[in-house]
Amino acid sequence: MSRYFTYIIKPEESGITIKDYLRKKSFSHALISNLKKYDDGITVNGIRKYTDHHLVSDDILIVCIREKPTVSRIMATELMLNVLYEDEDLMVVDKQAGIPIHPSRLNNTETLANAVANYLSFKGMDPVFHCINRLDKDTSGLTIIAKNMYAASLLSEMIRIRTIKREYLAICEGAFAERHGTICAPITRNGTSMIRYVDHGNGEYAETDYQVIGEGNELSLVRLTLKTGKTHQIRVHMKYIGHPLIGDTLYNPGNTIMKRQALHAHKLMFTHPLNGLNITLSSNIPADMEAVITSYRII
Repeated sequence: MSRYFTYIIKPEESGITIKDYLRKKSFSHALISNLKKYDDGITVNGIRKYTDHHLVSDDILIVCIREKPTVSRIMATELMLNVLYEDEDLMVVDKQAGIPIHPSRLNNTETLANAVANYLSFKGMDPVFHCINRLDKDTSGLTIIAKNMYAASLLSEMIRIRTIKREYLAICEGAFAERHGTICAPITRNGTSMIRYVDHGNGEYAETDYQVIGEGNELSLVRLTLKTGKTHQIRVHMKYIGHPLIGDTLYNPGNTIMKRQALHAHKLMFTHPLNGLNITLSSNIPADMEAVITSYRII
């Protein structure tokens, strides 16, 4: 899959090297190195150039991002894929619960990556897969997938600096004393275990906003906004404040109301890093969580 980007050098940019110009455009070192591999990776006025070349006003710089398709490593599998947004640089899909993001030794066909590979292959496109906001296997909802390394780099940086707003819905145990609040509690890992926990001495900073939007029968429906993106952050934070997610076999193993953690990536809001489009997408709460809300009369 090839993606071309064209830049016309402005007078005030004259004298800058190609490498420094691309770094200002947020091209990563790895991506710039990849461009060097191809004859048309970097051209100026139609001529191949190296990254130490100095640009001058009105130069036409064209970079071609080309990467090997992941189809050789990820088998295309016909699985349901709900695509809510797509352009030449990224797509947003609504992931079902129970579907892992990446293949593993025990499951190399029934994953989101397999479904995307099949979808792109069917459209005649090279299946390249860069998942930006990775959801746990049993968490449902909105996931961003970049179609090239440049978009992946830009989106990953947006996650890091918190310009992609991510909103989740969760069903938690208990009634909250405060209807809204912010949890600032550093998270660390328990050795080589999957389990994370709050550690104020050695943990990494993590922040989650919450708002209770429904209650009933000692359960609460909570809207959560991630300010950081640590692994299992919502699950760990809600346990930490005494309101673990129902169905969470890792952090709340005694609760069996649901067969998976009641967590849904409900909304995404961000500005497209390449075309400037303001994107707001939402996903309806899934049937298994809706069933609990109805049966427990959470209002």
